[in-house]
Amino acid sequence: GQLGLTNTGGAYSHHITMDGTTHDDGCATMATNYGAGSGVRSIGIVLRWTAPNNYIVALIQDNSNSGTFDSMWIYEYPGVTQIGNRSVSLGTNPEIRASVTGNTVLLEVDVDRDGTYDQTVTGTTSISGSGLAGTMQLTFNAGQTPFAEEFCPTCS
Repeated sequence: GQLGLTNTGGAYSHHITMDGTTHDDGCATMATNYGAGSGVRSIGIVLRWTAPNNYIVALIQDNSNSGTFDSMWIYEYPGVTQIGNRSVSLGTNPEIRASVTGNTVLLEVDVDRDGTYDQTVTGTTSISGSGLAGTMQLTFNAGQTPFAEEFCPTCS
């Protein structure tokens, strides 16, 4: 089924984490869907989450109200510290995979869901140790939220 949050506003902080996913190094995947309408919105994978202000998030975003996801970002908290980004056309329903190994974070996007990750961005994190995996979502237009399907807290 679909997984989506109804909260609006805030910067990359509306999380759903999954019990039993705590790890130092790890990976998660999910299929995404842009949803209805157009506007600034994002959806991503959270890694090493230990508190509401301590985590890594790798996300895709419509940064220009284009009606499609058009950028890739990696942030770490505390703060909103950008550790990687790229502007690229990603369509409306790509599959994404995020992983952290040591201090390297990798975000990969399979634009056409054919099993090949077409776009990548990397970052270097200062967050170490283990934490939960999950998903996040952000929209500034109530009722027009992106949603996740087929979230998998491992990359088998």
